Amino acid sequence: MTVNLTTEQQARLAELAARKGCSTDEIVQEALTQYLDEEARFADAVTLGLAAADRGDFVSPDEVPDPTRLHLVTRLNGKEVQHTGIDDLIFDIPTLISYCSDWTPLVAGDVISTGTPEGVGFARKPPLWMRPGDVVEVEIDGGIGVLRNPIVAES
Repeated sequence: MTVNLTTEQQARLAELAARKGCSTDEIVQEALTQYLDEEARFADAVTLGLAAADRGDFVSPDEVPDPTRLHLVTRLNGKEVQHTGIDDLIFDIPTLISYCSDWTPLVAGDVISTGTPEGVGFARKPPLWMRPGDVVEVEIDGGIGVLRNPIVAES
């Protein structure tokens, strides 16, 4: 990611890094993460060119001091079919944000989908497929919440 800073901004960034005893890259990454977390509340967002659904309330950064300690659970019709820790991501959250911002503008409320944890239906023996009438729930603990969707037949 490229950030264009004025000479004064560069000097202030270097001074802050020196006071905190870290690199300027770490300062920028921390500031970006904090900014995105604080701006996560939104009214109507667009995600990668697709209209975003109403995602309800977001938790604030002070409510989740260390997101790497969170767990994601997927249930199909109430039965747990996936369970993993956020710390199992191949890349940490700030790296994902940085990478995505290299190729698309990110705004408050954007969602970065990272894929699915181990346990996908087609890889199971026997395979597990969702059918119309099923209900899939994805939950992130720590008070973040549950996304619950009914499965419907294609029209």
